[in-house]
Amino acid sequence: MPHIGYTSSQCICTQNWLIRNGIIMNIQQCAINDTCKNIIDKICTNPSDTLLWKKLGYELRAQGEYDKSRFCFMNVLKINEKDAFSHREAARLSCLLGHYDQAVLHYELSRTIDPNDTQVLLEIAKCYELNRQPQKEIEYFEAYLALNRFRSDVRSTLADRLYQTEQYQKALECYSEVQSYLDYDDMGLTRMKGLCNYELGNYEKSKEYLEECLREYGLYFLIPYNESIFIQGKSEFIGNECYVKLLESYFKTALKLKDYNLVRMACAELNYATSNDETIRWIEIQKYFTNLEIEAIIEGCQCTEKYMPENGRMAKRLGVAYYLAKQYSLAKQTLEKYIDKNKQDALAFYCLAKCYKIEGSNREVLKIYARLKSMDNKINSEVFNNILEEI
Repeated sequence: MPHIGYTSSQCICTQNWLIRNGIIMNIQQCAINDTCKNIIDKICTNPSDTLLWKKLGYELRAQGEYDKSRFCFMNVLKINEKDAFSHREAARLSCLLGHYDQAVLHYELSRTIDPNDTQVLLEIAKCYELNRQPQKEIEYFEAYLALNRFRSDVRSTLADRLYQTEQYQKALECYSEVQSYLDYDDMGLTRMKGLCNYELGNYEKSKEYLEECLREYGLYFLIPYNESIFIQGKSEFIGNECYVKLLESYFKTALKLKDYNLVRMACAELNYATSNDETIRWIEIQKYFTNLEIEAIIEGCQCTEKYMPENGRMAKRLGVAYYLAKQYSLAKQTLEKYIDKNKQDALAFYCLAKCYKIEGSNREVLKIYARLKSMDNKINSEVFNNILEEI
């Protein structure tokens, strides 16, 4: 059996060797506790007692001395190379030290000695996860599940890895199998099945799964008079990361299906859920609106602004709608009026800059950029990159 990390001469168990090689760093400064000192005293009189070495290994690991702890279990293996337990401990410590190849070798030796210990397969998978080798990690998860089919938690983790490595069909099958083991609908699994179907091009199926998840968040669909807010969620989900990711997935699926009502629904609800502004999203999806839809948006914004003048944001939406309709003069006029009362709204400035850029007024674009720079807003550099590159 290969002996990893230590030569036979290093395994001469004398107190001088222990001190010289760092098992006792400095007794006077109490670097190692009294329990360790007592165990070391016993080891010096009985260096072949593997139980003492194991005890010392545990004590040192508890103090965070992983390298010294590993030495103790390596010494056990020098005495008894068939000790599967010590191979596993040496592997775990090697993993903690970042020596992943050594860890896997010890785990494999442990499996050779004790083939019934299937848990080792999961620990090897963990090593490969830490070493960023997802495909090897997947192989060991699959080997474990071949022997322990009904471990839904492990199968769910395997499905996540398959999804992350773009093996969407296999991931979908895994998520579906996990769901079959449960006596309730797990919305996390349902969402992932929606995402897998999206990546596989099954957009209708993706939409079905994602809408099932959205209903769990208490969403209800509204069709108000030509308004842009079609979905309304519960306020407690504002800022909920899972909810926002779900909406983003729904938004992408609606685009693929060219269902532009759903596009606007998801866009508006994303604005609500993130307490953010949908202006950039509206600009990004402008090509998906028909002329009639844009006219309806304008009419809805005008109506709301007329009867709810206190809703200042509607003026900005109207400005964006004019922009989408290529009515740039009206867009500029509306946005400038809005900006007079909302001088810190970076996204309104962004849309106004787009209008000036289309008209070829690069000087005005640069003026707006200068104003945005003074706001020290994180979005500035991102939203203006494309515009400035074109100037």
